[in-house]
Amino acid sequence: MTGMEPAVVAAITSAASTGLSVVQSRQQTKSQSRTMAEQARVKLESIEKQREISRRQARDQLRRDVATQRARFGASGFSSSRSADAILANLQRETERRLADQDWFYGRDRTAIDDGRPSPARSSLLEIGQRVISGAAGISNQLSRADTTTARRARK
Repeated sequence: MTGMEPAVVAAITSAASTGLSVVQSRQQTKSQSRTMAEQARVKLESIEKQREISRRQARDQLRRDVATQRARFGASGFSSSRSADAILANLQRETERRLADQDWFYGRDRTAIDDGRPSPARSSLLEIGQRVISGAAGISNQLSRADTTTARRARK
């Protein structure tokens, strides 16, 4: 039985180490999930705020453009004509079309964030680099574990 004791101790140690790794991995995954959820929430708030600002600026610009056109029409003596009404209506349509386009991009970005993936047209080079480095670190960790396991087997 004395010949089996080191093998049993090694098996127990290995099992304990594996169990500890699993627990740590689960904790790390939970922590990463919370962090990612918080980052997504902050990003959504930022996008929503940018959207609100953009909408307000577009509406303010529309009011200025309409006032400018009305002043021009008044100076020209066309204060109420079909042409003047058509031009003002066209300004309104253009603004609404711009806002609709912005809403479409907002919806696409929000869906991407809700689905947990980067926005299609907005992945930055930095984000791609971080994913590559993260993947390389994972591979490095796996190779390190494999080397440790191989060294243990060689000692036996």
